Amino acid sequence: MSGLKRITIYDIAKICGCSPATVSLAINQNPRISADTRKKVNDVCKKLNYQASYFGKSLVTGKANTIGLFVPDMYNQVFLSMISGVEARLKGTGYHLLLDVTRSNRSKELACINSLLDHKVDGLIVSPLYEKDLTKHLLKNNVDVNRVVYLGVSSTPESGIHFVETDSFAGAYKSVSHMLERGRKKIAFLAPVVSETQGIRRFNGYKKALEDHGIEFNSDLVFRCDQKFENIYKTVKEKFIKYRPDGIFCLYDMAAIPTIRAAVDLDMDIPGELAVVGYDNIEIGQYMDHSLTTVETYQHRQGGLAAQMLLDLLAGKPREEKIVVEPSLVIRESS
Repeated sequence: MSGLKRITIYDIAKICGCSPATVSLAINQNPRISADTRKKVNDVCKKLNYQASYFGKSLVTGKANTIGLFVPDMYNQVFLSMISGVEARLKGTGYHLLLDVTRSNRSKELACINSLLDHKVDGLIVSPLYEKDLTKHLLKNNVDVNRVVYLGVSSTPESGIHFVETDSFAGAYKSVSHMLERGRKKIAFLAPVVSETQGIRRFNGYKKALEDHGIEFNSDLVFRCDQKFENIYKTVKEKFIKYRPDGIFCLYDMAAIPTIRAAVDLDMDIPGELAVVGYDNIEIGQYMDHSLTTVETYQHRQGGLAAQMLLDLLAGKPREEKIVVEPSLVIRESS
C-alpha cells in the first residue's frame, strides 16, 4: 500500500475556499457557478488528479450514469452470457455497469430497488427468481417502471414493467415434440426449482406437446427437487428405477449433468433407452460424453436487447413492453 490519501471533494473545497456543493456544481459545469470559479475548481482537480464519484455526481445532477444489473448466480453460464450481452451494449454509451448477485435470495432480490431509490443507479436490469414478489415490491414503493427492465423473465401482466425473454413455452414444446416424434412414449419432466412459479411456462409447453401427440399426462413423471447436484442425482435415480421413463426434459442444462450420470450408473443406454434434452445451450453441453440436445435461448442477445430497451426508456423513447426471442432446438447425441 502506498499510504497516499485519496483526494476528496472536501479537500478540493478547502483548497479553493468554497463549499463542497460549489465544487460539485463546478465539476459538472453548472451555469450557476461563475466561469472563474469553475475554472479554478477544475484546474485544482486536474492538478491533483481528482476523480469525481459517480454516486456523488448523482446527488447534484440527478443522474448517476450507472445501470444496475442483478442476477441470481455468477457461476451459471446463462447469467454470464446475459451479463456479457449487457456489457457489450453499454460500451461507449457513457453508462457504467453496477453488478450485484442475489444468490437466489428473495430478500436480496427485493432489496435491489434500494440502489434505484438511493440514486446510485439510473435504471435497473433484473433477472428475478421471485418475479411476482419483486413486482409487487416495486409497485408498492412507487418505483418508476420505466427505469426497470426484467431480463429472461416476463413481468406480471398489467404491471407496466418491460421485459426481454425467450419463449420458454415454445422451447419446451419443441424439445418434447422432438422426443415424441422419435418414438418416445414416456417422457419425464425434471424441475429443480427455487420457487413454485419458476419454470411454469416450460412445464406448460411440456404438457401441451404431450397432449398434441396423444400422450396422456402422468404426474408421476414430474420430478421435483432442489437445485443441488446431489439431490438432483438422488431424485432422478430413484425415479428412473421406479418409473423407467424413455425420455426426460430437464428444466435447464446443468440439471442434465447429474441426470445423465444417474442414467449411466443404472446402465441405461443413452439415447437408446433414455433420451435426454436440456435447456439453455450452455457451452459444456456439447462436450459431455453424450453431447446434450438442448434449446438455444440466445442469452447474450437477450442481455443486449434488455440494455437497449433500458437505454431507450431512460432517454424517454417509447418502447414496446416486451421482447420475446424465439428459441431453437439444437439436436445432439443425447436424444
